Amino acid sequence: MNLYLVRHGEALTPDIDPKRPLSKIGITNIKKVSTYLKEDEVKVDTLFYSTKKRAKETALILAKKLNPTTLVEKQGLKPNDPIDIILGEIFGATNNLMIVGHLPFLKILTEKLIGNSLCNNLPVIKPGSVLFFSQNRDEWTLTKFVSPDSI
Repeated sequence: MNLYLVRHGEALTPDIDPKRPLSKIGITNIKKVSTYLKEDEVKVDTLFYSTKKRAKETALILAKKLNPTTLVEKQGLKPNDPIDIILGEIFGATNNLMIVGHLPFLKILTEKLIGNSLCNNLPVIKPGSVLFFSQNRDEWTLTKFVSPDSI
């Protein structure tokens, strides 16, 4: 099983739009990332995304290219939500899973998956970034990292 953690694309600031949809740059960058993932032959069976507008818009752009079997708006993926519930779903999953969410949630989840000490060299998770994980039994390895400015 592979796991992909995606930080939503760049969003408008709350003073421009309190619902914080993706900005034009955010849309462009997520389209660029989705094309890269398709060309890299990333396979996603299930795609979870948070209930926030910017995450939903990011997930829908990714889904157009990656064609996941299941696309689910999920509670418990907001920036400051506890990771325990989603962690249980990750460990219970048998198919490739992509999660579109926010910081600090994704950083805390990454630390739990690979261990705090291994996160010291973790790149900055900018909007539109994707962390690639592979699983070997109950151990997770961060295998790749891409961001819109690295592709």
